[in-house]
Amino acid sequence: ILAADPADRPILVGTLLRDKFGRVLGMPPDRLEGDRPLLQLGIDSLMAVELRNWVHHELRVDLPIVELMRCPGLDGLAAVLADRIAEEPSPEAVRIDRVETHPPVEATPMEILSRIEDLPGEQIDAMLMALLNGEGRVS
Repeated sequence: ILAADPADRPILVGTLLRDKFGRVLGMPPDRLEGDRPLLQLGIDSLMAVELRNWVHHELRVDLPIVELMRCPGLDGLAAVLADRIAEEPSPEAVRIDRVETHPPVEATPMEILSRIEDLPGEQIDAMLMALLNGEGRVS
């Protein structure tokens, strides 16, 4: 992707995203609307964690889950990721933030969802990872 012309990068990244999203959603990539919000495509929190991890491992870009979920669509996400790929100085510099400076939240998933807009992205990422790792309650 880095070897491609900067104008072509969003198209290349978009093709990869459509393929991955199609597999995760169980639908043909060509049926995914590029301007449709990701939440409307049917992405849930566990899928978002899988997609975030894929972006980190395959594209070497750190993208918080909250940013992924708020993206207006696959085309917008492809543009953001294409820009970030060019910005990353090296694969060694890629990181996944696991900020634990915020007080822990002991809550059920429904309680968390009711106040998700008030939580920092890092805390949301940490809670989703805890849920993905099979912990019963998030703390």
